Amino acid sequence: MDKVISVTLTMIVLLSVILFSFAADREGKGDKRQAAGEVVTVDTASKVLVVRDAEGEKRFTVDDKTVVTGAKKALVDLRAGEKVFIEIQTVAGKQIVKKIVVKPERTIILKPDAQKQDAQ
Repeated sequence: MDKVISVTLTMIVLLSVILFSFAADREGKGDKRQAAGEVVTVDTASKVLVVRDAEGEKRFTVDDKTVVTGAKKALVDLRAGEKVFIEIQTVAGKQIVKKIVVKPERTIILKPDAQKQDAQ
């Protein structure tokens, strides 16, 4: 009888460890998603990025691992009004920005013929 109880307890402990390790693994990876919008504010001191999209303003947490690419290369360079594409990961209930791609501003390039006409 003691062997049956011992084996049963061992199985319960083993299953608990497996389930908790699976839950911890899911917590570490988190839910990943993407969003696009316009920068409203960037607060580098409190590590908060606010972006406005079609649904309204959304607040995200940035950290030292957040990568900024595209037209800007650092979080401190972001300005209100810039268009961004962000990759977000939910970790421990917080939406952490993993990557920010800053879209370049549109520039107008005149063709050589248009420049000649403007000069006349």
